[in-house]
Amino acid sequence: MRARFALIPFTAGAAALAVAVLCAQPQPQPQYPFQDPKLPIQQRVDNIISLMTLDEKIAEDLAYWDEKQNRWVVEADHVKFMAGASSADTKLERTISVGQ
Repeated sequence: MRARFALIPFTAGAAALAVAVLCAQPQPQPQYPFQDPKLPIQQRVDNIISLMTLDEKIAEDLAYWDEKQNRWVVEADHVKFMAGASSADTKLERTISVGQ
């Protein structure tokens, strides 16, 4: 089977009309500060991080994109976190269960 493509001309007039229609519609008020594009990025980032649970923050770091499932995946496992100047100088060590 051959793929078919159609080119649809998109003129400046059509673009202006699309922008006018989208801008004319009332925009919903942001429910949270991180949803407000008028706020500074740092304030938005601080807000969303403050709303995330520890599990959500960990999942952000441990998730990978699964092509077959077409979604982010965090596998159930025990993960060991170590903090220090080097692996020989570990000041803090903690193992947590993830995704269980």
